[in-house]
Amino acid sequence: MIDVTSKAFMGMTVGCACCYDHKFDPIPTTDAMYGMFESFSVFAGFIDLTPQKQENINEIERLNEELLNTPGKQWEKDLLANQPIAQKVQLVNNEISAKKEISANYNLIADFRCETEVSLREKGWEAQGNFIHDGLKVNGEEIRLNPRKLRLEAYSVGKAEVLRSPNFIIEDDFYEFRAAGNRGTVRLIIDNFQLIQDPIYGDIQKTIYNPEMDFYRMNVKMWKGHKAYFEFIPGGFKQHVYEVNPDQFIEVEYIFSYSAENPSEKQIEIPPCGELNFNPSFETLKTSLQAWIKREATPLQNHQLNQLIEEGKLTLPKANAHRLLADIDSLKEKTYDKDYIIGMSDGPEVFSPVFIRGSINQLSKEKVPHQFLYALSSEEDHFPQQRSGRLAWVEKAVSTDNPLAARVMINRLWHHIFGRGIVETVDNFGLQGKLPTHPELLDYLAITFIEEGWSMKQMIRYMLLTNAFQRSTAAPEQNAKKDPNNDYLAHFRVKRMEGEAIRDAILAVSGCLDSTLFGPSVLYT
Repeated sequence: MIDVTSKAFMGMTVGCACCYDHKFDPIPTTDAMYGMFESFSVFAGFIDLTPQKQENINEIERLNEELLNTPGKQWEKDLLANQPIAQKVQLVNNEISAKKEISANYNLIADFRCETEVSLREKGWEAQGNFIHDGLKVNGEEIRLNPRKLRLEAYSVGKAEVLRSPNFIIEDDFYEFRAAGNRGTVRLIIDNFQLIQDPIYGDIQKTIYNPEMDFYRMNVKMWKGHKAYFEFIPGGFKQHVYEVNPDQFIEVEYIFSYSAENPSEKQIEIPPCGELNFNPSFETLKTSLQAWIKREATPLQNHQLNQLIEEGKLTLPKANAHRLLADIDSLKEKTYDKDYIIGMSDGPEVFSPVFIRGSINQLSKEKVPHQFLYALSSEEDHFPQQRSGRLAWVEKAVSTDNPLAARVMINRLWHHIFGRGIVETVDNFGLQGKLPTHPELLDYLAITFIEEGWSMKQMIRYMLLTNAFQRSTAAPEQNAKKDPNNDYLAHFRVKRMEGEAIRDAILAVSGCLDSTLFGPSVLYT
């Protein structure tokens, strides 16, 4: 990615700097952009977010707020009216804690039973969509608060749902998590490598088919010492194609790691979030209610309120709730889109050391800040260090101070139109590249390109209207010795014709070419 990006936009082989200072061009190893590329990940988003769909999304958000706010106001009155009953509530929650035979020593990576959206973001977790599920759970006529915190569904607010952990170093042999789902996916992304699949990477991607909570294990012994992060998504990837249906979801309670020769040799109870069996005071229940109204309730607090709902001490306006839920489902059905586009999403900033001589086992002590190419930067440049820095890098690349990007783009257009660029080595404007045959022309076109808003369509038009483009492919005899390579374009170079042009020419000669715009293609048998 570093090599392709630097060649495509800058005409410089920065890929060499991943291992050593460039031998010919002023590109040191600190220019390698590794940390910048390590600070983002792949994401899937709607490919066709129309204005109507956006209106539906806004209405869903409004209805959801009404759905969650209406019972909260009523429950405050109910709780005050039934203050004495608070001392009688008994909680026995068998969903919050679970037992599993694992090794005695383990490291708890995340416990979603006691996290809020704010607390997860503060710990470096990244999300798209509304990943903390504080809504209502409907089972027939029964309506309860959802007792589980982390639930990713196929649709929430117009984006594919995804939750990613911060980067970490793999230090244990196994990762294990407790999850439920309907074809939801848990992925362990190692070294930001996205194409994880069998046979090598099959064990670090789990598709969950069980709607009841169960344990799932990943064996990561061979990747100890590597960087990684977890990703939870309701759908799944087939190569780079993201697929998700409206009924798909993923729920996760917690995730932990451990090392053991036999990972089932001992039994440990993962500690729950808070006490499970107690008599909550009125103040405790009031705190739980206020936390739920603010979307900050833990699953334990939701269970406390559910207990009061089941006893009829808190009244839930079922008719209104069912109406709002039906309206939300109707809008979701209209807004759901099965087609997604794959892009890049910013994550927490990562600062990478230099890989000395290209070895991952020989790392420099100093971390490299995010920066533009050293040779093209000035002391006045203050490159931002938050997030990946991709936007700042692009803005610097296309600024009028940068002499390369516009020239590289013009040279590529010339290469495709005339068969060879003004600079023959289109990917290398460095010392080892070829000199331009028409340097003044390249500069003039680059300046015009910038002044006219970087319009490729307008620049192609200029090139196609030149005398050089309209010349015959027959080479003048008097130029054969003076310019045998046709560097100065005395005639047009012979180019290989595309299959589409050959087909159109045949149809035009036969009188069968249909020049009507749009519509389905025509099949000939």
